[in-house]
Amino acid sequence: DNLSQLMVAQNKLETPPPEIVAEGTQAIMVYMRTLKEAEMYKRLDLREMGLAFFPREICVLTMLIELSLASNEMRTIPPDIGLLTNVTKLKVADNILVQLPKEIGDLVQLLYVDLSQNELQYLPNEVGKWHKIIRFKADENSLRELPASISSWQDCVEIEVQENALRTLPRSIGLLAKLKKLVLNDCELSTFPDELFHAPVLELVHADGNQLQELPASIGRASRLNTLTLSSNKIRRLPIEIGKLRKNLKELKLDGNPIQAPPRDVWTKGTVPTLEFCQHVLTARKKLEFIYNDRDIGTYPIDIELLVDRPPSDDGQQGPYGARKVDLSKNRIRRIPENIGANLQLEVLNLSNNLIAQLDEAIGMCSNLLDLDLSNNELPLLANRIAGLTCLTAFKVQGNKNIPKFPDDFFNNVIDLVVLDAEDN
Repeated sequence: DNLSQLMVAQNKLETPPPEIVAEGTQAIMVYMRTLKEAEMYKRLDLREMGLAFFPREICVLTMLIELSLASNEMRTIPPDIGLLTNVTKLKVADNILVQLPKEIGDLVQLLYVDLSQNELQYLPNEVGKWHKIIRFKADENSLRELPASISSWQDCVEIEVQENALRTLPRSIGLLAKLKKLVLNDCELSTFPDELFHAPVLELVHADGNQLQELPASIGRASRLNTLTLSSNKIRRLPIEIGKLRKNLKELKLDGNPIQAPPRDVWTKGTVPTLEFCQHVLTARKKLEFIYNDRDIGTYPIDIELLVDRPPSDDGQQGPYGARKVDLSKNRIRRIPENIGANLQLEVLNLSNNLIAQLDEAIGMCSNLLDLDLSNNELPLLANRIAGLTCLTAFKVQGNKNIPKFPDDFFNNVIDLVVLDAEDN
């Protein structure tokens, strides 16, 4: 306390670092006192000291349980860090680290690691030796991948790696038995591995601002997932299996995606309508019917055609499972696309009381159709290929007002017709 001036210029000191020496006597004394106190309290905090190099003298403090070197200017960490085998909390955020030595894996007591705001592109495989880690942060780096060895992080609860260059995740992430929170915003992810949603207690996934084009059907297994944010990606279709999460998934953010299925009228209304719709499709896959009337949707749900080429259960069986009955009456649908023709099993199609002005010729491919209701729409004419629906027994087109005639050969081909209503045309 009495030392007022310490002259150490023109010496080749290893301790303290030259950045500290340059600050003068007071800085030197504070630094040395901090090292001395670390021996007693087993905690060392060297934040914001302008350190350009990792001070090697730290590596002899093998009793340390907490070490913070955040907000400095370090580019490397020496292999000697592996001597600090008692450290449970390591903070080296806000430096300019470009790589980590493999010896960092020897810190096997680590519970918490913060590597955020550096320039790391890869993590050494040896981080898999952090068997006790609970929370891992590496936001704002340049990480291109996470090593498969993280599968050994069996106690890990949180992983935060947003603002990196990640394009995918290791399949082994699904083996993390206690993982609850995964933050992946603003990376370059184009897909999720199926195994991600095998993580048994996963509750929260933030993946906004990526390049995701689809989600795996395995999302239906994430029974504890309560928050999933996917804003500003490139997703066009949600897997209908997400409907299995209707009870627990409370927040689903999809804004900024070009989603076509479910219809925009559905997913823009929020989490509950989106999940209920997907559950409807799942139910249809089992019951072979899709009933979604009086729901104020303006787009024909192409999700219905998923029923054609997907199995009705998880047993892997394949076959023609198209819905036999589809009821979309009392909505605002304006156009029936060519997807309609994919369902060869369709027997009953009720599209009454919509705003349909266009019916694709592909309707003629629904060769098993028995009952077709197009009443009270805005059709200017009937698709010619309706004449190919030779199994029709009931056909209703009343209330369209503008239909001038039936297609040529309609009555020659549709010979089993029992009910025909074409009033008000």
